[in-house]
Amino acid sequence: MIDHDVLTCYGAAAGRLGSSLAAARSISWFASPGQLPPRGMAESLVQVHLRALGTAASKVEELQWLGGSLELLHRDRWGIDPYEPWGPRWAESEKALGGVVADLQARVVGLTAARARLIPPLWPLAGNPNVVGECVIPDLAALPPSRTTGWGDRDRVVAWGLLCAAQSWISEALLGELVADLIPGPNPFLPLLNLYCLGYFPMGWEGSQYSVYCYEPGERSPDLGYGHTNLSEPPRPPH
Repeated sequence: MIDHDVLTCYGAAAGRLGSSLAAARSISWFASPGQLPPRGMAESLVQVHLRALGTAASKVEELQWLGGSLELLHRDRWGIDPYEPWGPRWAESEKALGGVVADLQARVVGLTAARARLIPPLWPLAGNPNVVGECVIPDLAALPPSRTTGWGDRDRVVAWGLLCAAQSWISEALLGELVADLIPGPNPFLPLLNLYCLGYFPMGWEGSQYSVYCYEPGERSPDLGYGHTNLSEPPRPPH
């Protein structure tokens, strides 16, 4: 784990990177929330994320809340691909975000002052934004056994996929924070980091519907608030 003190080599970005790393390290992956995480705050974060993406996510109008066991993400599938653990769902979002990532990385590399910050320890290959030297997600084997009890093989593949996606988006959030004072515009990946901190997995969108998932062992009762939210409405206050 990279010590906070060594981040001073990133100059003006040190504080932002330190805050983001501290937030990422504080996440209790697959810990049952016990109660529904704050939806109002999550709605706001999704809206901030979508606004920052601009035209890449311009068709999204509705937020879908998914909650329950990992089976929810692989149910009714004949087989499961570790590189596509929940099937083709949200592929549209993944493709669009891939374009946003490529654009961000190109802008960083193309700006001399920004590229000069791509140095160890966070970016071990100097000048290369693709390799991040801090793994902010745990290996499945390192999770407390109490969190993985009852998981089948398919559950583990889905959990691995969720963690890999989290590592990718958090790495891009760190890159955005590295250059926030050099490249104008909001960091579209920072809200995703904050969603993970709340206990939500941002799954992405299909058509006009964005989905977030909250892990809860067993089946969640329908009266606990899962369903849909119209994103054209003002976000609800946190509760």
